[in-house]
Amino acid sequence: MKNILTVLIIIFFISTNMAQEHSWKCVKGGAQSKFPANPENELNANFKFDYQINSTFEVPIKGKPKRFTVRYYVNSQDGSLFFPDGILWMNNFNKEGKEYRFDGAVRLANGQMGIYLYDKKYHKKRVFTVASKKSAADNFLNTHLALLSFFNDRNDPEVKQENPEPLPLGVDWSGILHGYTGYIYNNADRAKLTIYLDEQPMLPDKTSVPVAGFLAGVLNYLDNQKCNALIVFSKIENENGDYMQEELQSIGKLSKSFNGNSYKPFGLTNEIMGGPKTGIQNMQAKMAAFQAKAMALGNKINQLRKEKQDCLKTEKGGSHYCRDHYDPLIKKAKDEAKKLQFDLMKKMGVEDMIENN
Repeated sequence: MKNILTVLIIIFFISTNMAQEHSWKCVKGGAQSKFPANPENELNANFKFDYQINSTFEVPIKGKPKRFTVRYYVNSQDGSLFFPDGILWMNNFNKEGKEYRFDGAVRLANGQMGIYLYDKKYHKKRVFTVASKKSAADNFLNTHLALLSFFNDRNDPEVKQENPEPLPLGVDWSGILHGYTGYIYNNADRAKLTIYLDEQPMLPDKTSVPVAGFLAGVLNYLDNQKCNALIVFSKIENENGDYMQEELQSIGKLSKSFNGNSYKPFGLTNEIMGGPKTGIQNMQAKMAAFQAKAMALGNKINQLRKEKQDCLKTEKGGSHYCRDHYDPLIKKAKDEAKKLQFDLMKKMGVEDMIENN
């Protein structure tokens, strides 16, 4: 509670000081969302959403633009998302493959993604995830500050302004749109952001997060006038030329729920990512330790096998002695290697794949 209170106080002062600095118009007034928030870091939950978004994604694949029609849902209180049909980086919007059935994907309020699958081979419901140390408050503040910086730069006469690229021809929106182009930063990385806002949208309800949507959706400036606008088009382009863009087709109130209670988490779980350092550093350290132990056991097994063969060739003590002496040692080392692999698979949530083999 103390951490959340601190974040809210920081946001209050930043928003109050910046409230008069942005130039775009917006829908003003009204309370923030009262819709119940989803658990911020729990994958096995019954998730609820109150907005539906229909849009078009575009990404380059092998150097050529690829477009996908997408339907997903938003929780207006915490910004969590539900993709019922698929997501580009998991299944290319295919509902089924030979080994799995895609049941949905949830992006939690802290930014962690859970991909819910039915494993046809092992007859298991699984949720693939990469555990995150971030909280919903962290994600909220990072997004809010990035947008504040972006819009403040647009009003700074000392910052060179760029004209936004034209809207794609496929964008068909009846409202009056205003485009903005600038840069957003993540540590040392820089990406170009282009957005087009409908600054007088007909919104059925307010939201309580900086952006209720993936790239498009409801923009909440979180200032003292409770400004809301609608992101109709958004494009993020990295310096290497890779990009992702979303074109809003429609947005509206629609209730949706997804029950993730019966899915077993697997992937880079807390067992792999947890520890005193960052998640990536913890994972790298644990994988390096596993690899070192596995190589040592592999070398031990090979050495014992060589010694056994040498023993059999020289028949020191007879062939029975060689087998009686070395076979238990080799078996013990193999069992240790199998246990080591099982422990890693258990930490990744897929130990049954070993048990069934």
